[in-house]
Amino acid sequence: DSRQQVGSDGFRIPGAPLAFNRHEIEGTWRRFLGKEKHWRMQTRLEYQLHRDNGPGYFDFVRYRIGQQLRFQRDPWKIQGDVRVARYDYGLQPASFTDPSTRTRTEWTLRGRLEYLFNEHLKVFAEYEFESTSSNQVFDEYQVQSVTSGVGWEF
Repeated sequence: DSRQQVGSDGFRIPGAPLAFNRHEIEGTWRRFLGKEKHWRMQTRLEYQLHRDNGPGYFDFVRYRIGQQLRFQRDPWKIQGDVRVARYDYGLQPASFTDPSTRTRTEWTLRGRLEYLFNEHLKVFAEYEFESTSSNQVFDEYQVQSVTSGVGWEF
């Protein structure tokens, strides 16, 4: 499967294959709380520079921050996360009628519960809610997911 480069006018450039170059940097800070260390807090910061090999129609910068709180005391593990990401496109317009550049913000909330039966077998349940807002209508959505399963490590 292949795609073509897109010019600043939003139209494909015939015969010009599209490729991407991504650079990411991230940092994570973890801290255990309490002397038994059952609680852990984690903060994560990320920066991504995404460039295409053409005029830059698909170029964007993404900033993301996430916070996680986890409680672990065998056989239980409970975890909650919140993340927010901001995408800023340098060239891509919001629409044909709005010349401002495209932006997108994503919010994610997640909760997970695990029960460890032994060192090999666990069951889990997870809930995730994601919401995206943008100045492009087709970019906006909300989704909720519920997942459960069994994990076996050997």
